[in-house]
Parts: sequence; structure tokens; C-alpha cells
Amino acid sequence: MTEMLILASIILLSGYSVLMLFYYFGWTRTPLFKPEKNSPQTKVSVVIAARNEETTIGSCIQSILHQDYPPELYEVIVVDDHSLVPVPARKGRNVRALPLPATAKGKKQAIAYGIQHAAGDLIITTDADCVVQNTWLSTVVAYYEKYRPKMIAAPVAFTDEQSWLEKWQSLDLCAMMAVTAGAIANGFPNMCNGANLAYEKKVFEEAGGFHGIDRQPGGDDVFLMLRIAKKYPGGVRFLKSQDAIVFTRPEKTLSGLFQQRLRWLSKGTAYPDWRVSAVLVFSWLFNVSILANLFMGIFRSEFLAMGIISLVFKTLSEFPLLAGGCDFFRKKKMLWGILPAQAMHILYVAVAGGASRFVKYNWKGRVYPAG
Repeated sequence: MTEMLILASIILLSGYSVLMLFYYFGWTRTPLFKPEKNSPQTKVSVVIAARNEETTIGSCIQSILHQDYPPELYEVIVVDDHSLVPVPARKGRNVRALPLPATAKGKKQAIAYGIQHAAGDLIITTDADCVVQNTWLSTVVAYYEKYRPKMIAAPVAFTDEQSWLEKWQSLDLCAMMAVTAGAIANGFPNMCNGANLAYEKKVFEEAGGFHGIDRQPGGDDVFLMLRIAKKYPGGVRFLKSQDAIVFTRPEKTLSGLFQQRLRWLSKGTAYPDWRVSAVLVFSWLFNVSILANLFMGIFRSEFLAMGIISLVFKTLSEFPLLAGGCDFFRKKKMLWGILPAQAMHILYVAVAGGASRFVKYNWKGRVYPAG
């Protein structure tokens, strides 16, 4: 029995190390993008689904209105998802605030409603708690006009990190962004962030939008990406440019972080591409195996050795990818925290990954079922 468990741990460790190398080489194959100085032609609609974010939506809109992109070529559509403090209805040269109809609710339906009213050919989504650089739209559009991808996944970073918990989230997001780019470069898109996504309006409609999944919480980004990737093989690309980074703030409390990660992981086995779900389950099993080996190491030295070896090789296999992500996001100083971050990452994946199948979660005043 001991030999079988050790063998299973070795298989999980080997597979995980190969997976990290797969992502890393994809990340290195993704070139930095420098836009050329051309006159843009694309009409853009920035769609923001907002719920109970009255303290952040103003900064978000202001940052979008200060773009170096021609103002006549873009609009901002804010869809209020039944906030306790509604977004004031307004119309202006560039901004429209629309209340979501009473018969609809949730982020997917809010985004779809915004797209329905969009005048732009290119839809770009961000979140109401984000701020953008003044080069954001011009960089995204320059990439779109040069390569004409069906969907663009673009970088997101945390900012104003103060506590250790906030810095850990920032380090974790650097790694997730590198994984996002690496997977896309290798033809296996399995992750993206709805805070910085772009796709053609007609592609959204042709891929079916959120039809059939619009009542499900979460997954507005990955579910749509998988639909577009299936309909248009090779049509999803990652925009690797510092000028296109969208910034947001990390969760300040452990309970808030746990609720966020439950939401992120709750649809892990519901993705239409079984390979995406398989990778998530495999990664969860690997992290659980480390904890299990360290615990059983109290009683048997073989398990303790296996747990330590797995932890060391996990760190070594992830380090190139993490270092590349931190370098891109100009957060190299955070790499000093990689060892304590490993303990946090293993616990979070093992606990939140398992709990997401059974524990309800609260997000923006709504309670959602597990799974």
C-alpha cells in the first residue's frame, strides 16, 4: 500500500512538472507587443457589469474616459445589475448607464444586455472595480487590427498591495496570467480574466454568447472563451503588453479571498472542454497529495520524504513561470515570498478546490450554490 501511494505521488509530481514546463515555454513563445503608430479605425464598446460597486465605478469610468484613443470611436456601457445603490442613469458622448431588466440578473446577463445595446464592432469588457491606463484601448485595438483574432485575452494585475495576504494574491495572479498566455500560445486556451477581454460583437453572437449558461454564476470569461475557441480554432490570442494591463485591488480579508476563490473554482468540472476540467482536477489532486504526504509523514518517514520532494520540485517547476510573470508585471521584488506563498497556495487549492463542490458562497450580496 505504501509503495502504491508513493508511486501515485511520483506520477502526480511528474505530470505537474511537465504541465508547468508546458505553460512556461508557451509564455516565452508569446512575444511582447509594441503597437505601431497607425490611425485606428475600429469602433469600440466597453461593457461593464456593475453590482454594488458605487465606491469604485466612478474611478473606473474616469480612467476609461482619459484614453489616448479617439473619443468618437468608443463608448462606455455600464449595466447596473440591481445594485443596492443603483448606478445613476446617464447618457453622454461616451457613457451610457443602463439598468438590467427585472427579469434578468447576474454578470453574464448584464454583459449580454450591454452587448445588445452596443454600437461598437469590438466589445471590450472590464470590471467596475478596475482602473485602466490611458494606452489601454489604443493598445488592444492596435493588436486587434494587426492580427484580427476572434478573442483577445489581456493582462490583469493587482495594485496597492499592502498586507502579506494582498502580496500573495498579487504573486498568484502574476502566475495565473503567465499560465493564461502560455496555454493560449500552445493552442490550449483554458483560462482568461473577464476584467480585460476583447472580442468581436458578431463573434459573440455567432458563438452563442451565454445562451444556455446565462443563469450560472461565474465563468462569464472562460465559458465564452471555450465557445469561441471551439468555433474558431486558433482564434484566441493573448496580448502581452504592459500598455494594456488593467489594474484592480486584491481582497483585503481571508474570508473575502475564500469567497472569491470559491466562485472562481465552483465551475471547475462544468467546462465544456473536458481537458480544462481534467487539468484543474489533476492540479487539485497534486496539491492534496503534498498535504497528505506531509501529514502521513508524522507516522512514516517515506511519506515525509515524498512530501518534501514534491514541495521542492513544485517550487522549482513553477519558479521560471512565476519569475517571467513577475518580470512582465514589474513585481520582481515579490519573488522573495515564494516559499511562504507555496504553503498558502497548496492550502488554498486543496481546501477551496474541494470546498467549491459542496460549500455555498456569497458574492456581492447574492448566495450561490456549490458546484
